[in-house]
Amino acid sequence: FQTNDSSVEYQLIVGDNTGVPVNLTIFKPLENVTARVGDEEVLFSIAVAKGGSPASYAYTFDNVPVTISGAGPYATLVNPVELANDGKKVTCLVYSMLFTAYLRVIDDVDVGDPPSDDLDNFVADPKSFSCQPTMGTPQPSVDWYHNGGPLPEGVVASGFSIVIASMELAHKGMYQCLLTNEANSVLYSWALDVREPKAPEVVTGLS
Repeated sequence: FQTNDSSVEYQLIVGDNTGVPVNLTIFKPLENVTARVGDEEVLFSIAVAKGGSPASYAYTFDNVPVTISGAGPYATLVNPVELANDGKKVTCLVYSMLFTAYLRVIDDVDVGDPPSDDLDNFVADPKSFSCQPTMGTPQPSVDWYHNGGPLPEGVVASGFSIVIASMELAHKGMYQCLLTNEANSVLYSWALDVREPKAPEVVTGLS
């Protein structure tokens, strides 16, 4: 093969369906494609030339033939993309040369029941919060913040949850969880208030 400024070219001698050798120049092989759940159009393409004239292309998706779009060597999947399509194989047969790629499906992150403001807590009470995602492919990462910085001492992050074994006044403030994957990022914020417990009332005058 040889490399130029814009592409990599592979010179191949293959046989067509008559057995006659054909000299193909592959400017861009079939490549993996990433799509979002719900996408109506996903384009796969391969750049091949046969002496300057169009070559013969045949595409399949999950072993089912796919109609080629337009006059070029492109295949478009027009059904809405689903998570079940993740990892499925696409092939392109150019004369007797078979190229293979895969569809990767991603989905937005969402938390069905994110934490909300919690303003009725006292020192020494235990507390926990969860930012468990109900959607998101691939599984998102999570970062936790307190007042825009790291979590204070005594607040322990464990995956999509944080646990406070015994609340202190220093634990009050704004908490945030940031969930991120390739599709999107979402930030949830809520306030935590911590108060000293009320001193017990002293009743006098009783005999």
